[in-house]
Order: sequence, then C-alpha cells, then structure tokens
Amino acid sequence: MTLDRVLSRAGVASRTVAAELITAGRVTIDGRTCRDPQTWVTPERQRVALDGHVLQRPRTTPRAFQLS
Repeated sequence: MTLDRVLSRAGVASRTVAAELITAGRVTIDGRTCRDPQTWVTPERQRVALDGHVLQRPRTTPRAFQLS
C-alpha cells in the first residue's frame, strides 16, 4: 500500500494532505525520512512515524455488521 494511503487509513489526514506531509519530510519509515508519497509500504512489517510518533497499524480485517 502506498505511504499516503497508510497515513489516510490511520486517520492522520486525507490522502492529499498526507502527500503534503510526506513531501515536507515529516514522515519516516523505519527511522528514515521519506519524501515520496507513492513509496510502497508494508505497514505490518515497517514502522511508519509522523513527527516522531509511530502510527497505529491500519485495520486489516473489514468490519462486519449484522443487519436484523
């Protein structure tokens, strides 16, 4: 999944705003600054942080709703 989508799914920002945060150099992957929003990331294996704060991993299983 792309880095901007990871930030969006974590609830940080929309994909557009996430792309701006990434190009501004505020996002790191495994401790290394990344400035390309289209960088491929595996959130289950890599540590993504915004301004030094590690993001929660996005929900991998869909939510299920029961209709009565």
